[in-house]
Amino acid sequence: MSKTIDPDDVRRKVCIQVAKKGYSESIALEAYEATETDAQKAGDLDTSFNDARKRRTARVLEYLTASNPQEQKAPETPAQDEGAEGNEDGDDVTIPAGSKMLGLRSKAARSIWNSAVAAEVPEQHAKVENWKMGSVSAELLRMQLTKKLRNKLFKACEKQKVTVPLLCFERWMSRSKLLEQKAVEPHSEPLLPALGQRDKGLIKDLVRAKMDEAAAAAVADQMALSSQEAVNRIAALASETQSEPKVCVSASKHMLHFALGSDGAKPYLELNKHHYTKLLEMYRRSTNAGAQEVDLEKFHAHVWLLLARYAALQGHGYQAALTNLGFDVLLKAMSVKMECFASPLNCRYAVFCSAFPDTDGCFGSVGSFFSTRLTEGSYEANPPFVPEVMSQMGMHMEDLLKKATKPLSFTVLVPSWTDLPYFKKLEASSFKRASFTVPAKDHTFCDGAQHQRLTRERFRPSSFDTTVFVMQNEAGLQEWPVPLMLEADLRAAMSVVKGRGGTLSLEEMEQRNKDHPK
Repeated sequence: MSKTIDPDDVRRKVCIQVAKKGYSESIALEAYEATETDAQKAGDLDTSFNDARKRRTARVLEYLTASNPQEQKAPETPAQDEGAEGNEDGDDVTIPAGSKMLGLRSKAARSIWNSAVAAEVPEQHAKVENWKMGSVSAELLRMQLTKKLRNKLFKACEKQKVTVPLLCFERWMSRSKLLEQKAVEPHSEPLLPALGQRDKGLIKDLVRAKMDEAAAAAVADQMALSSQEAVNRIAALASETQSEPKVCVSASKHMLHFALGSDGAKPYLELNKHHYTKLLEMYRRSTNAGAQEVDLEKFHAHVWLLLARYAALQGHGYQAALTNLGFDVLLKAMSVKMECFASPLNCRYAVFCSAFPDTDGCFGSVGSFFSTRLTEGSYEANPPFVPEVMSQMGMHMEDLLKKATKPLSFTVLVPSWTDLPYFKKLEASSFKRASFTVPAKDHTFCDGAQHQRLTRERFRPSSFDTTVFVMQNEAGLQEWPVPLMLEADLRAAMSVVKGRGGTLSLEEMEQRNKDHPK
């Protein structure tokens, strides 16, 4: 391999090229990793950088084309471009010198979150200052071991000569952690399956990919055991007393690069400048720091921990979020001020529920939705597209709505998988006040990797039809009756872009992309 070629740079460029063909970034990355062995055998990287990028891109696209493209590929379309956002280049966003606070001067920065709105933190949740700083070294190891586990699954599928089911690794982790949360004493490991238990859902995913059931069970057992061993290694490192590497930050035109030890050291994690602005302000609020009191070294360590956690999780396809225009509709129509499933990177408001309070708490997270005991308020719920997670969400909502005596409301967005239990239960619920379905071709979401994109490129077309449910108790219905125009307004907000060129349909956006290639 040429010494001048960085494999990480090639992978990043290839994923960008594949995403431009209409595939989500998570699918592009999975396909890249699935074709790694063949690429090495063929010597794809034993050439110049441009040739390596072209060869790897062609190999990934060939793999995706052969792997049921109807389920993998979304319609090609450029991302939404909102003219009102102003300058996209980030020239007015810089890393503040010393501890001086960065102002929210950029229109683009303001478009990615609504800093003026925040729900009250539910009383039962721990104060933000009680969240402890994690170990940078342990989080780096977690990220590395998670990648190895992912590769282990890919190699197991390759050995059995089956195509890796899309997002099955992320679904395996989600199901396992959901099961662990139900234990009397949940394991402290936040991301990886920790109990060494066989996941039946993983077996089903592999069998659907045409793997023999006995072989699939063996793979599930191997993954459970390897994950448990990884968890033990992470815990052992975290318990050691050691000096932590310093997080260094460098900047390019649009991105900030977070590295350990020295500027530009690998692996480095990327964050666009507008999301940096957002995180800095949310951190200041959550930690009650005054405008001149932010410890940037500590803040940058928290940002690195956050980015490392979500880089390990990947799965950008199911970390997607409602568009900012959609949230504006729900704020006006239903007084929605908080999300049940979000992260500091994709949240619309400063207070939200998320899966990882250990990394997210200092940015405004109040913890997992499944740990909440919400008694009043109006919320948006756009959960990960994992059937078991969505079923658990529905049951938890039912329980909260039954017990609440004050107004309580949930506006829920889920894929329209009508034959699955979670959908049937939402449809049949006595708390359902309204529902409607938006075809996939008619709407977009904010991509889960929006923090690594330019603001105008953060939108992605939906891969599935989406059904919107409004779930309310009687008091919630009285407080926030569903407006007659909610469906029309939300459809427009999810599918229509107000830009310098006026209002564009998805077809017009596709044509604009052809006429004005990037």
